[in-house]
Amino acid sequence: MAERYFNRTGNAAEVGVFQGGFSKHVLQFWTGRYWMIDAWSFRNDSSHDKNFKDPQVNQENYELARNAISNWTQRVTMVRALSTE
Repeated sequence: MAERYFNRTGNAAEVGVFQGGFSKHVLQFWTGRYWMIDAWSFRNDSSHDKNFKDPQVNQENYELARNAISNWTQRVTMVRALSTE
C-alpha cells in the first residue's frame, strides 16, 4: 500500500531503527531501496529513550537490526550516524 502512495523514487528511509523490528516489517512489502539510519551509540545531549551508555548494548542492538533485515541486504543500506550528519 505504501508503494502505491509514496513510491516516487524507489527509495525509503527509516530514521531511528533500534533493533530493526519495523524495518523487517516494512521490507516484507517495500520493494525499493531502503536506508536504515541510527546512531547505535550513546548521545551525550540526547534524551534517555534508547540512549545506552554501554557500547556493547549499542553493538548488540546494531547486530539485531542487521539480522532483522538479513533477507533484504542487497537493497538495504545501514547508516550508523545521527540523522543530522
